[in-house]
Amino acid sequence: MTMKTRQLPPGDANLLGERIAALRNARGLSQKDFVARLQVLGCDITQTGVSKLECRRRQITDYELRAIAAALGMDMNTLFDI
Repeated sequence: MTMKTRQLPPGDANLLGERIAALRNARGLSQKDFVARLQVLGCDITQTGVSKLECRRRQITDYELRAIAAALGMDMNTLFDI
C-alpha cells in the first residue's frame, strides 16, 4: 500500500517558507538533516514544524530565521533575497 501525498495550497502564515524549502532542496538537505542542523544551532524545531513552515502554515520567529540562515550557510540578507 502506498501513501498518497496530500497536496494542500500554501498557507499565508509566512512569506519565506517556499524559499526556505527551495534553498534546502538546492543544498541536497532532507527535512530530517535540516532539522538536525537547526537543533545543533539551538533552534528547537521538529520535522513537522519545518514542514509546516515550508508550506507557509506556521509563523517563523526571528530566532528561527537566524538559525535557518546559518543552517543554509548564508546571511539574513541572502535568505530574504535583499
